[in-house]
Amino acid sequence: MFGSKEHFNKNGELLQMCRIIVTNEHMHNSLAKLGCVPNKSLILTFPTDKQVPKQFKLAFIRGYFDGDGTLGLYRHSKKNPNLEESLIIVGTKPFLEGIQQYLGTGFLMQKSNCNSLTYRLSYSTKKAYTAATLLYKNAHIYLDRKYNIYINKYVPHNRVKSVNPEMGIPR
Repeated sequence: MFGSKEHFNKNGELLQMCRIIVTNEHMHNSLAKLGCVPNKSLILTFPTDKQVPKQFKLAFIRGYFDGDGTLGLYRHSKKNPNLEESLIIVGTKPFLEGIQQYLGTGFLMQKSNCNSLTYRLSYSTKKAYTAATLLYKNAHIYLDRKYNIYINKYVPHNRVKSVNPEMGIPR
């Protein structure tokens, strides 16, 4: 069963949410063997290279980010009126540590305010731009809404910045 609904976020933007319910037992069991389980955000660990081969890790992270991440330009403090890039992903600590191996250092890992089992991995300014560039460069499958934020807000805001060479996919 598939369903969708629209809602407004805190900025007043109309967003659409989707949900799928699998009632076929064989499909349910097959997805569970691959790690797709209910309440995954509370127990998820980063996939092994056998589960998701290295060449697909960034696509996997981008897919997860599309569901449990955010990016935008925000004021980080009342004292600083400048808009700064921010990229945030929510998940379990082990899962986010796996993501950090691919998106690089310079993050802030802290408990999320969702519940006691989840954390928030935050990149800001140039490191957020670098992480977003790693996720979207040469990508063909992505959530349009987030990709458009990257293209229309991050890229023009960072024309003079270059990607930090110390960050990137581990060899």
